[in-house]
Amino acid sequence: MKKKLQIKLKSDLCAGSGESLGSLIDTDICYDCFGLAYIPSKRLKGLLKEAFIEYSDWAKNENNTELFDKINKNLFGVENSNNSSNLKIDNAYLENTDLIENEIQNVENRYKKYLTKQRIINLNTDIRYQTAVVIESGVAKENSLRNIRIIEAGNIFEAILECDTEEESQILEKCVKLVTHMGNNRTRGFGEIECKLLDMEEENQEYVTHKFEPEKEYEIKLILKAESNIMVSKQFSEITENYIPGSNIMGSFASKYIKDNDINDFENLTDEYINLFLNGNVKYSNAYITEKDGYVQYYPAPLSYSKVKNKSKVYHNKMFDVNETDIQLSNFGDKFVTLDENNYVKEVDTIEHYHHQRAKDLSIGHVSTGNDGGTFYQFLSIEKGQYFMTSINGKGKYLDKLSKYLKENEILRVGKSKTAEYGKLKITNIKISEDIEKRKKYNKFAVILTSALILLDEENVQIAKDKETLIKTLKNLFKNENLKDVKSFIGYTEESGFNAIWNLPKEQVVSYSAGTTIVFESSESIELKEKYIIGERTNEGYGQLIVYSLDEKNDSTLKLNEYKQNEKEIEYSKLNKETRKLLNKSIKKVINEEILENAFNTVTSNYNKVNINNTTIGRILLMLKESKNYADFDENVNGIKDVKKLDNVIKIIENKDRIYSLQAYKDYEDGLKSITGVIQESEKEKFILEYIKQFFTILKIMGGKE
Repeated sequence: MKKKLQIKLKSDLCAGSGESLGSLIDTDICYDCFGLAYIPSKRLKGLLKEAFIEYSDWAKNENNTELFDKINKNLFGVENSNNSSNLKIDNAYLENTDLIENEIQNVENRYKKYLTKQRIINLNTDIRYQTAVVIESGVAKENSLRNIRIIEAGNIFEAILECDTEEESQILEKCVKLVTHMGNNRTRGFGEIECKLLDMEEENQEYVTHKFEPEKEYEIKLILKAESNIMVSKQFSEITENYIPGSNIMGSFASKYIKDNDINDFENLTDEYINLFLNGNVKYSNAYITEKDGYVQYYPAPLSYSKVKNKSKVYHNKMFDVNETDIQLSNFGDKFVTLDENNYVKEVDTIEHYHHQRAKDLSIGHVSTGNDGGTFYQFLSIEKGQYFMTSINGKGKYLDKLSKYLKENEILRVGKSKTAEYGKLKITNIKISEDIEKRKKYNKFAVILTSALILLDEENVQIAKDKETLIKTLKNLFKNENLKDVKSFIGYTEESGFNAIWNLPKEQVVSYSAGTTIVFESSESIELKEKYIIGERTNEGYGQLIVYSLDEKNDSTLKLNEYKQNEKEIEYSKLNKETRKLLNKSIKKVINEEILENAFNTVTSNYNKVNINNTTIGRILLMLKESKNYADFDENVNGIKDVKKLDNVIKIIENKDRIYSLQAYKDYEDGLKSITGVIQESEKEKFILEYIKQFFTILKIMGGKE
């Protein structure tokens, strides 16, 4: 069951990210790629666990100790266990963050400069400074000045929380009320919060109703959006892969199946489970990066692709002879390409995160070494907001059994820490088609591995690690021993995994890496399929390859293109109120920045013509401070009895109309006019008074004239 955890900030909060920005920020907060602040779910889960321990110490007795121990195990898991806990909690974001992020990406071009990451970070945050004091003298300790970025009090964050039973939900509701402080400096005035657990409306999700014919082969393509950062790494690694392995996709569906069918005894698995997840009747491919607005199929770049060293965007494909001389070629990198006439290229964005596991002694609030359980660690993960495409292939009689889990907005959880902060994928699109075998004739072609390949030797005993076995396997696959292998670009990697049935890691084995390329020539045309799947563990995404025609190509030069999103710009008047509020706040800041710049340029370029003394400048600044609006200020100015001084002040004030020529002011005015038809006078007056204030402040700094 789903609940909404609402967190209201009663004081400023620093939910530290573990990062700093050199001399600018010593302790930074967590914010996403758009600059929107969030509270990490690991922090929330840790606070809830502390609250549960406190609550259970108070509530349990001799009769219900076993019950509380069971709930603790189910909700928060067991340390060093590979089983997931029932409690799943997302990062806490401001309301409608998904909608705001979409509109930030697609707002009219004229407004994009106001919604850059750094500007958004600064809108709802501030910097606080602190220093240590020498107790004996009471003065600041040398070199102890530190600054932290905080989220301002009053903001409300929301996180989706899931648990399995009503009993767990009731316990969590009590625990939530005990969470009153979080983050850095929570004992020094920061991080006071008020938490509530609210009900959520059930999402209206429609399951796939495709009619599968039992013996026909089908392909189901899924577009998956990373709703959180994703950490899918090989065994013992803290660096993520740049794709989502098919084994993780399969494992996510298997977990749903196990839960729905209440499978606890893995010694007596049903035939249905074996057919869906174990014996290769259903194949789950790796999920590679794709585009939001279409089924664009990217693959790991062939190892024959290379770039010219020290030159930007100059590439060659070494499947063909490189005719240029005096050039140095280097590795292409971990990019993805479409391998079609479009030649699109794309990279996966990753981000580094820092985490602190508290010591078993909860009175220790810092990273500590030794045997007390505290530790500091970091993850490199796939950044949220990106889209991936995977496919599931098999006969209709098997895929029909999976269709109950195929619905838009269905959540899949994959990888490490998938119950808190990482691993949340959402199905955004589903496309089902008959898997029709496509064949074509070739004379010269390349075989490109689009996933890693685990291959056994001829005796089917040992894992193959050599070029000859791979080439011979391909010739046998194509039933043509006379094929001539012209060039080869072979890479190797190690594959591992986890066996959920035995609750043990799989054996690490050597594989041919994705991107491995073999170029073949045939004296006679040979008819081949466009795609093949061979080798071991094909149900987990391994062993996929494509046949790439070279018959009509001869030039090694590669021209790669970036995909252009076909998104319609969102007009100012069509923006959601939260996005518009954010945009207006940013534009006002930019207007004030432009006012300061314009005032400074005007004063410095006309300083010799200014004839006003410091006393009058101070008097005008005091008038500005005491005036509620421009009419008050104008009345106060006209109260100056010295006619000469009054004329000099009026000449300066006449510059106020310069604000109407500022670009940010024009953008702000045009935006408001698109909704209300007119900009309010009170808004104009605020900017005019700000301009006059900056003008006289700069004059004061430069020194008035007697």
